[in-house]
Amino acid sequence: MTDQNHGSYSCRETSLKAIDRLHREDLVLSIIPRNDFDRALHLGCNDGSLTVRLPGQAILGVDFAETLHGSGLLREFRDDRVTFSSSLRPVGRDAWSPTDRFDLVLVSGALAPSVLGSSFPLAWSVLQVCVRPGGFVVYDREDNSPRPTLPARRLDRLSYAHGVRLNLVELYRL
Repeated sequence: MTDQNHGSYSCRETSLKAIDRLHREDLVLSIIPRNDFDRALHLGCNDGSLTVRLPGQAILGVDFAETLHGSGLLREFRDDRVTFSSSLRPVGRDAWSPTDRFDLVLVSGALAPSVLGSSFPLAWSVLQVCVRPGGFVVYDREDNSPRPTLPARRLDRLSYAHGVRLNLVELYRL
């Protein structure tokens, strides 16, 4: 038996995947401080299901996969606080200003070494420019991935099983 919306997955498999996904999202959200953030950024937002659950008055979800943006998946999660993009470039400008910075940045795989290769340290250096002083960075990564080099203190860490591998969610404050 297959579900037409999910190709060859059975209905039971699809339901278990959805439950697993919600559980992972709940774990990631549980580590985020309960602040009223002005601006939040989600790098590697995928289809936006976690992005729309983030705290913040203005939230930017970025996924560099152009095919995702044309697929219609992001349209499913409409929220006036949330904007989706395939770029971190500020709209209408070439450079970042201090007002463009974020209070909260969640990184979900987009800046992983498996994606960036030798650019991993550079990408994390650039990311620091996007975070306001005193802001938070949450990094959801595979256990065997290196930690980012941040001028920040790790405040919390939790782990969860994701398929056959272990993932870590770490909270940093800059």
